[in-house]
Amino acid sequence: MCLLQPFCTGLVGCVEAAFAGPARRSSCRRCLPVFGRYEVVLPVHVPDRRQRAQVQRFPRIVTAVAALSLLVPSAPGLHTIVTRTALPGATLTSPAATTIQRLPHAFGNGYPTANAGPGRVALWTGEFSMSALDVSVPGYADSLSISRSHMTYESPGNAITGVFGDGWSAQFNGVAGMQVIDSTRLDGTLVLADNDGSTLVYMSPTGERRTDGTLTAGAWFPVDEDTATDGSKLAVTGSGASTVLSYTEDDGTVTTWKAATAPATGQDIQFQIDRISEPGRALHFDHTLIGSSKWRMSAAWLDIYNPDTTGTDTMDSIKVASYSYDGSGRLIKVTDPRSNLSTEYTYNAAGDLATVKPGGQVPFQLNYATSDDRPTMDSVARVGPGGTVTLAKFVYDVPLSGDGLPDLTAASIARWNQKVAPTRGFAIFGPDHPIAEGPGPGDWQYADLRYTDADGYTINTAKSGAGGWQYTSTPRQDLPTPTPTGLP
Repeated sequence: MCLLQPFCTGLVGCVEAAFAGPARRSSCRRCLPVFGRYEVVLPVHVPDRRQRAQVQRFPRIVTAVAALSLLVPSAPGLHTIVTRTALPGATLTSPAATTIQRLPHAFGNGYPTANAGPGRVALWTGEFSMSALDVSVPGYADSLSISRSHMTYESPGNAITGVFGDGWSAQFNGVAGMQVIDSTRLDGTLVLADNDGSTLVYMSPTGERRTDGTLTAGAWFPVDEDTATDGSKLAVTGSGASTVLSYTEDDGTVTTWKAATAPATGQDIQFQIDRISEPGRALHFDHTLIGSSKWRMSAAWLDIYNPDTTGTDTMDSIKVASYSYDGSGRLIKVTDPRSNLSTEYTYNAAGDLATVKPGGQVPFQLNYATSDDRPTMDSVARVGPGGTVTLAKFVYDVPLSGDGLPDLTAASIARWNQKVAPTRGFAIFGPDHPIAEGPGPGDWQYADLRYTDADGYTINTAKSGAGGWQYTSTPRQDLPTPTPTGLP
């Protein structure tokens, strides 16, 4: 729920971003899904003492009124928007037009990336990313699967994507990955929201708002055209802690969510994924409560038809994954009970992933540096027979020229008629030439060098060989610059 809801002015396109630090943010996804991070600080004068206390709890608060949906992940860079606070009576002490640097997850779309042990690093931001496929069961329409991804700058997840704890995002097939938003107290609807902002909206069978702790049982009907043409059906069964929400697709796939706790008067219902089934097979999930409020997925089970059984019970239930957590709700072990092999994780004091230990192997050690008050991937190491081996070392902001470096200044690239000069350089050192600290003039020849323009698009690479530097040049396919519209 939006932290500023008591003060919300109901502005269309409003997005609330409460920073707990430059590398962390939570956003009001009920209004507008936002991808990436926005580094912006607006000095705000708040006259009311009660409102001032609210701002002091979240010292970096800004609401932006613009066509922010235009700021999609494929169009990073500098954008000018009109901003204003959502607190009545508050006034800005900075100019109305503010330029912000948008920093999305910089993987793909021309951003420079490099292998980093069990994952990859986005050189533009220094963010580490890895993924894992825990379960995959071939099906008639699609595979039933569970996968996870980890990103250093991952936003707080919802009840569906956040079931593996901070930093991890869960991925399920189809509608199972959508968040269930309970708006029954507000307007009598249940909303299935995808990460891209698309929604399916269903109205209560009675067409009335919920005023107690009971969700109306029966078939719910679609509210808008997109939901109606989807062709699927939504139904509610049970009550209290046994409240179940079922979504049936036209191919026979059924996805169910259950209430985490018994619905209560005056509270929104929190749903968690319970089961994904199709003819002859299904996945169902167990959840555990850590502390007073952190629900985590603890196990996944495969229910599958067994042709060797007789009678009415022809389905076998097999545990295919189990998940363990520490006292803070962080994922520390994933086990496949069939092979009894486990992947283990540890975290550093800042909460970032520190080691990854695949089953039966020695762990990868992830080392971070600090840049602009945020963690950046520094190196990846592993213990070998002869001691610790550095698999990769990453260097940021490499100069465009200098002692031992290739020359990629504007004057130099004009030799091959390159129009746009790079603005930032990055270096990756492999295990054949490990370095402990900053590289010297004699080290650069062993590095893999990448260069980007001001927006992070990789336009040059350089590697030493054949008696000199070998270059590549990749002309950028220019992206349209989003122009905010509908400003007040």
